Amino acid sequence: MTPAFRPLILSLLLLVAVATFNPPARAAGHPSGDVVVVLGDLEGNGEKFDHFVRHSHAFTAGPNGLSLREGFHFVFLGDSIDRGPSAMRIIDALNQLKENHPERVTLLLGNRDLNKLVIKHKFSAIISAGIPADVDYSAQIEALKEFFKAANAAGAFEFRREELAARTNREISENEVFRSFLSDVAPDGRLSKYFRLAQIAYVHEPTKGLFLHGAIGPKSFGYVPGQARFTRVRSWVNALNEWAATLPAEILDYQRPLPETPGKNDSSVIYGRFTDTSNNPVLPPEEIIDMLAKEGIQYVSAGHTPTGDVPVIMSTPRVKFILADNSYSKQHRSSIVRIDRKAISISGLMVSGQDFRAQVSFGARVNPIGRTMDGWRVLGTIGTGGDEYVAWRVGDGFKSLYRSMTPAQVREGLMQIFTCKDLF
Repeated sequence: MTPAFRPLILSLLLLVAVATFNPPARAAGHPSGDVVVVLGDLEGNGEKFDHFVRHSHAFTAGPNGLSLREGFHFVFLGDSIDRGPSAMRIIDALNQLKENHPERVTLLLGNRDLNKLVIKHKFSAIISAGIPADVDYSAQIEALKEFFKAANAAGAFEFRREELAARTNREISENEVFRSFLSDVAPDGRLSKYFRLAQIAYVHEPTKGLFLHGAIGPKSFGYVPGQARFTRVRSWVNALNEWAATLPAEILDYQRPLPETPGKNDSSVIYGRFTDTSNNPVLPPEEIIDMLAKEGIQYVSAGHTPTGDVPVIMSTPRVKFILADNSYSKQHRSSIVRIDRKAISISGLMVSGQDFRAQVSFGARVNPIGRTMDGWRVLGTIGTGGDEYVAWRVGDGFKSLYRSMTPAQVREGLMQIFTCKDLF
């Protein structure tokens, strides 16, 4: 090929890539293998959980609760509680789903789940005594409220009071709220059950996906506290889950941020983040991407760090990264993330009220979604026709900023990213 023709051929290929990309009106259909549906960081929001159950088409509801349809695998990315009035209902439903479908439901441990072990340790004597009702817990209640405040969950106490009142149709005392939280972490409590059923990381073999709550990076990959560093993904995941299953005392340090790196813990896949200091998503170092690709991992799905109204895909030719924490979205609904053997598909709703869709095939090299253009990451398409793109970045004060892009603008952005070498 003569150099003079390369720009023309590149332009034609990019035109085809942009023109033919039109996500379907619905998320990807059922492939021959499992379809994974992913939900992250509910943090007690029952409306988002209910929306996900109704619109993911992966569940059926019956007299005995929720069931998972055949052909689906459900992954919950962790952080079930703290910032909404439906925490007990959500945990109970997640536990029931896992017990009913142990091989096709995966529950992950988030920091908002694991930090409740502090309650278990702090009030162990009261729990051992059976959490008696005829005791004034005023001093302990203040200590519990301070714990929630320090954990960025100042409303958790009142949210629990609200949920208990809705269940009993009466006023709830502070003593009752306190006892409810302690009951969660008692040996037969709902959170104790969640700890027994959940894990830190998971590899879904049919779609070659790695799931974790926070992020994976050079310090966290292969690291299991107290053990020699692992070099293979699956052996590391197995060892990490075995270590966490006993809830060792060290797990509290593993799941919290470090003083020297406020807001993150790069040695932890629970409190690590795929973000820069401005909270804009960034890919892990090339060495991690290379390792994941060599291990046969074609995507990583995580939560923990909010990404505005809809999930964010970060795309490389070999490995895709899905950030699915929309706990700060202004919508009272969940985005639907589906993954099959061929593609990642996302459907949702922007705060503007416009429908949102994104689809990225694992084998595709020329696709604008998941790419960064002039500091803006292309999220997907908006509107009923899907002929307008939306891009996102984080501004001052961690505020989500959005801009629309025409296919021509996206095409121009792709021209600056790709070279003929990338395409042939």
